[in-house]
Amino acid sequence: MILVLGTDGLIYYRDPQTAEAASEPARAAADSKATAMYFCPILPCADKSYYVGVTDNPRQRLHLHNEGRGATWAAARRPVGLIWIERHPTLSAARQRVNQLKCWSREKKDALAKSSAPPTIPLREILS
Repeated sequence: MILVLGTDGLIYYRDPQTAEAASEPARAAADSKATAMYFCPILPCADKSYYVGVTDNPRQRLHLHNEGRGATWAAARRPVGLIWIERHPTLSAARQRVNQLKCWSREKKDALAKSSAPPTIPLREILS
């Protein structure tokens, strides 16, 4: 199951086999109380590089990165959006995915984002 951020700022479940977003928004806060949820996002930075990381709160993490706080890489490059995000049941699983994605070429990350997520969404839309 993949989660994608809709243009309305809500997170939606997406079936990776059909690549169609479900109509019901994810209940991230409620789900995280029952079981922890971790996310692996790909963020395009102002210098055209990608930042890949792990978070349990994508909205807050994007806000911190945009303010120049958080990871040193992202703070120096100020991410400007979100092109892809995936949910993981454990921190370990999310970190393994991050390590895998960091070894991928830009072209492979671009293909992943295009196959399973909407176009880049500017942070001003996500955080407003």
